Amino acid sequence: MIMVDKLIENETTYSLSEFTPGKDNIFSDGTHFTEPGIIENIAQTVAARAGYKAIQENQTPDIGFIGAVKRMEILHLPEVNTKITTKVTITSNMGDILVVSGIVTSGNVVIAKGDMNIFIKKTKTD
Repeated sequence: MIMVDKLIENETTYSLSEFTPGKDNIFSDGTHFTEPGIIENIAQTVAARAGYKAIQENQTPDIGFIGAVKRMEILHLPEVNTKITTKVTITSNMGDILVVSGIVTSGNVVIAKGDMNIFIKKTKTD
């Protein structure tokens, strides 16, 4: 399941992605993109960031798992076929735990914001 259409910015401390969920999306209720999809979109924006960085460094991307979702506020559910933009900011990197803050917008409207811990499983490189 893909919850990111494209990575549009990838800077030192943050990344931006775009995604347009369709009516047939697993996290669509037929008319709106639901809460679990928004959370997964934030996590996949982090994954897209890591994958892009790994490719730039000619490395194999590590695998990440959502460890905790904290202070998540879902303020509005976007309608299907509406583009959302997600900004993830790296707030802390403690070894195998990455702490990020995410903000999801639709147009100029904030639809969700919150923090997430991502546990990183390092891939072996021979």
